Amino acid sequence: MDITLANMMERAPVEGLLVPPEDASETLDSALSRYLVLSGAVDDDSVAPEQAAADVRDHGHIRKVDADGHPRVCERDMVEFMRSVTGLPHGWCVYRTYRDWLELVQCGAVRGDTAELVREGYRNALELTAEAAGETVTP
Repeated sequence: MDITLANMMERAPVEGLLVPPEDASETLDSALSRYLVLSGAVDDDSVAPEQAAADVRDHGHIRKVDADGHPRVCERDMVEFMRSVTGLPHGWCVYRTYRDWLELVQCGAVRGDTAELVREGYRNALELTAEAAGETVTP
């Protein structure tokens, strides 16, 4: 099965990942936005200034920068932040970060061979999921 930009969201593999229920989407999306603002990856007004300040106060230790001082997003930190602020299962947070990766590939923010980028994101998601293999999920 070929994966292209046009069909990747439907054909991207999910076997072995913990797909969250639809009613968790808004909470996961909000937590992802908060992490991206906290990390400095985006300057977005979707997070209230008071919330952004509280996130810096409570989770500022996870902010990372590269040698040039540019923000560096770490999927492991993203998942842990999302889990910490939502209380949702680790696997659900991993799945949302995987979907975010796919969205970045689809919109052209990440360039390269589409199928290989999907495989890379999937491998990363499986690795992060394996870290929480013993977790019990209670929707």
